Amino acid sequence: MQKQLAIGYQQSCGISRARLFRTMQKLSGYNERLFRVVTEKDYGAREASLCLPDDLHILRESEYVRSRVANNELKYVILVGIGGSSLGTEALYNASFGHYDAIDPTRKPQLIVLDTIDPLFAKKLSAFLQSHVHHPDDFVVNVVSKSGGTMETQLNMQWLLQQLQRRFKCIEQRLVITTDADSRLATYAKQRGMHLLTIPKQVGGRFSVFSTVGLFPLSLLGIDTRELRAGARDMRNKCLRTPITKNIAALSASVLFLQRRAGKFIHDTFLFAPALESLGKWYRQLLAESIGKKPSAGITPTISIGSTDLHSIAQLTFAGPQHTMTTFVTHGERRASLTAIENGVQRAYTHAKLPFMEIVLPNSSPYSLGQFLQFKMLEVMYLGHLFGINAFNQPAVELYKKEVRKILAK
Repeated sequence: MQKQLAIGYQQSCGISRARLFRTMQKLSGYNERLFRVVTEKDYGAREASLCLPDDLHILRESEYVRSRVANNELKYVILVGIGGSSLGTEALYNASFGHYDAIDPTRKPQLIVLDTIDPLFAKKLSAFLQSHVHHPDDFVVNVVSKSGGTMETQLNMQWLLQQLQRRFKCIEQRLVITTDADSRLATYAKQRGMHLLTIPKQVGGRFSVFSTVGLFPLSLLGIDTRELRAGARDMRNKCLRTPITKNIAALSASVLFLQRRAGKFIHDTFLFAPALESLGKWYRQLLAESIGKKPSAGITPTISIGSTDLHSIAQLTFAGPQHTMTTFVTHGERRASLTAIENGVQRAYTHAKLPFMEIVLPNSSPYSLGQFLQFKMLEVMYLGHLFGINAFNQPAVELYKKEVRKILAK
């Protein structure tokens, strides 16, 4: 039997157990709705991402395309995407392998994420491809854009294709496009004979890691996506089938909600494992984009790494403005010296009456990481319900995009 993710909550920070349980009870009806979405496989619901860990069609579609492009010579999976299109994949890769790429450069295939239009990065990537990629079998390019119209992704795809087409003929079969079935990018892929993977319409980018968005590139990179799905599925079922006051995602959401009401508008995810830093970045987008809908609801997500950041922010944490709620994330595969630091930090937080939770991952296996990702997605859904907002849209994100389009049009 797989070990399970655990969560603990420090009780001495101003929230009574009775008040916490009353808040959790407010989620009971919504939890029943989420259960129906899963049991009815309701892909028309806003919470459709909860159906993904059971969806065999999506798994088989991803595995089929993988079988068409994988080979023994594959060195690099180049992921062209940004935000929800890349953060989940990058988080799982880094948690499994990527943190150690610099000291284990022989492990292949490696992930390269093209999520910036920085010209210096493009210049260095061009030189890297020139010196390390010598045959089309050396690479697979996965372009991911749910809408099919993400500006940064379009620009990077065009640039990368130009780089590769100068050196190789007929590279279309080394490209995999992941997008909505009716997007312009899907039409583009079909016209050029590229592999096409689709995303369920109601599944938003930041909730899409268990769809083809994550399953395809992760399977190419050597991560057991069936175990990943199993972890997500078990966590989802554990939360949706248990009494609401024993639901760990509802507990986490209720603590964050009540601390926000108490003036803790910053939520710091303090990861005592450097390899999990990208997991914090994935959660940063999930929380900010889902909950930041009005001044009274927004929670500012930050990331700290233990023990490194204790030497940069500890003074501010203990003596500065007390606006932060902290969630420590640790896992069982850690040295005794690090465990001592973790325990010492938590004791110091308790003495200073700083609120915190602790999430303990048994290890960094795909199963454990799947549990964590699903736990956090459920947490954010519950938070949205408590705040009375739609956690699944992002209307304000369009504000900067409109201005960029005006500039580009000129």
